[in-house]
Parts: sequence; C-alpha cells; structure tokens
Amino acid sequence: MSRPLSGIKIAISISEAENLSDFGFTGDDRHSHINLLTVELCHRLVALGAQVVLGHQWRPNGVMEAVSLFAQAYQWEAGAPKEPIIYNFLAWPDRAALSEGDSKQLGSLVAIDEGEEPSSSPELEP
Repeated sequence: MSRPLSGIKIAISISEAENLSDFGFTGDDRHSHINLLTVELCHRLVALGAQVVLGHQWRPNGVMEAVSLFAQAYQWEAGAPKEPIIYNFLAWPDRAALSEGDSKQLGSLVAIDEGEEPSSSPELEP
C-alpha cells in the first residue's frame, strides 16, 4: 500500500462554529458529528502515512477521547507503530484528563505535550 504522507506531520483544528446548522449539524448530536468528522479525517491521513497533530483538550466524550479510541483501533489493525500517530499539544494550564491506566493503554500511540507554566519575566524598564 502506498503511503505518500509517510514522515509528514499534519496539524488540524476542528471545532464547533455558531453556524453549524447551516451545514446540517443540528440537535444534541452535533458534538458526535464533529468528533466523527475529526476521527475520519485522522483515519484517512494516518492511512496515507501521516502523523496528526491536534491541540484539543481532553473532555468526556470530546474530540481527543474519540481520536484516542481511533488510535487504539488502528494499533489493533496495523500493529504497533514505531512513532506516535497522534500528537496532542495542550496550552498551560490545561492537562490531559487521563487516568494512569488510560495513559498506559495509549502507550506510544498518542504523544501528549502538556505546556509548562510560563515563567514570570521581569518587566522591561522604559
């Protein structure tokens, strides 16, 4: 199988917008539609060899939970990848809401970078 995106990291950002109903996303299930869209995009990019970079927070039933379930299913189908297939960057003070067991289960599939607290720098004098 040709994997033309091997070695390439692709950052994507998908979130809800006020005009989702204009595109057919209505009702209480619009969150699951956004998650499904994100997972489907990740699936296609990873299938082509890419690694996916996301900046989403870890929330119950959120995008990262859905993507991590995809990563686990991908590992089951394709075997253990040599590198993470998903990179997640969080801005301080956000933290991945994962138990130690969940974190261990994700293993090297999902690399999570939790930003560091900004250092306080002295104000510059005029």
